[in-house]
Amino acid sequence: MERREPGMSERVIMTAAIQKKLKTAQSEHVPVYIGASVGYGKTAVVHAFCKENDVVYLSGENGALFNWNQAKDIHANTVVIDDISWITDEDSRQLILGMIQDGQKNIIMMGRSKLPDWLQYIGVQRNFVIADERDLMLGMTAIEQLLDSRHISLPLNQIRQMHRDSGGYPLSLCLACGHLSSGRPYDDSVRNETVRDLYHYWDQRIFEQWPPYLQELLMGAANFESMSVEMGEFLTGSNQIAAEIEYAMSIGNFLT
Repeated sequence: MERREPGMSERVIMTAAIQKKLKTAQSEHVPVYIGASVGYGKTAVVHAFCKENDVVYLSGENGALFNWNQAKDIHANTVVIDDISWITDEDSRQLILGMIQDGQKNIIMMGRSKLPDWLQYIGVQRNFVIADERDLMLGMTAIEQLLDSRHISLPLNQIRQMHRDSGGYPLSLCLACGHLSSGRPYDDSVRNETVRDLYHYWDQRIFEQWPPYLQELLMGAANFESMSVEMGEFLTGSNQIAAEIEYAMSIGNFLT
């Protein structure tokens, strides 16, 4: 069924790049797809952008949006679809394609990988606005805004070090802020604690969601700079490696 979310925190920091792409899609009335790994803040940013809109939020996390017969109940002008990369249900895919083709609603889609294959053709037809991790990474100005929103004061050299250590990754920066809120300086101990936080977050939020065969494949691949289908078959004993690699690439930026 439709899933409406409560208002997001005012502390969401929206980069100029993602704001421009969302506004462009809205003004030109074309769909937008945001493809980025977990922790880049795409969901929070979209909620903040849509807070004044008549909007319905849907999720494909369970492989389908909702009962096909309830599709007629979507009346909002803006439809946000999160975790679209996970959708395998054909009725859900056809509903999304139908809404896009109809062109009556503003549609914002989010996933953890590139635009899914089943959306590629209509993406060209409807001239999708495409955003990725580069549009969501925080620069120095955005990091200063984030710290200010958390009432954290740091000297410029420490802010620069945060930027270098995090690479602008929003989740890393937010986790670091949790350690800085008590007035600590940004130093090696905070950096190391943030790295541990990231490990536990990824383990619970990403790794545990993968099916066991994908966990085995990706853990095996992590030991090598590159991996072939033949190597994957040797590591896992599976003769479905090509399909498993394709699936992994469809749900997240785990393999490049």
